Amino acid sequence: MLLEAGGSEWALPVALVREIAPHAPARPVPDAPGHVAGVVNLHGRILPVVDLRDRAGESGVRPAGAALVVAALPEGLVAVAVDAVGDVVVASPRRGRPRGLPLAEGVARLHGGREVVVLDLARLAGGAVAAPAAPARAQKVFQNDRPRPPAR
Repeated sequence: MLLEAGGSEWALPVALVREIAPHAPARPVPDAPGHVAGVVNLHGRILPVVDLRDRAGESGVRPAGAALVVAALPEGLVAVAVDAVGDVVVASPRRGRPRGLPLAEGVARLHGGREVVVLDLARLAGGAVAAPAAPARAQKVFQNDRPRPPAR
């Protein structure tokens, strides 16, 4: 699946993708690693958010139509904030990890010969699934969202 972030195009194996949701701002979590933008409450699940733009060293304003790509790691789900989700394409993998691209699993050749960097989701997440490992801490971020019983 093709993704865009900060003017760059990336690919993520579609087998890892569980859902694509509209972008929602992440709520910061105290003591979370710097690459974790925060957490979101998606369908009652608290998910860590990793911003692909930030992880790739890019900056700028998030465009309308941005999305959260919910992807699966063995440790659990992570939401990847992207500027846009592109097509699902068939690509021919090229062997070897590209030098100087620590978030890359490899490079894939698309129809027509264009190449795109395939993300290594585990490196991109960098332990984010366990980061709000203080689930209680992440849950506290959303405590104010819960309805309170009426005062007597």
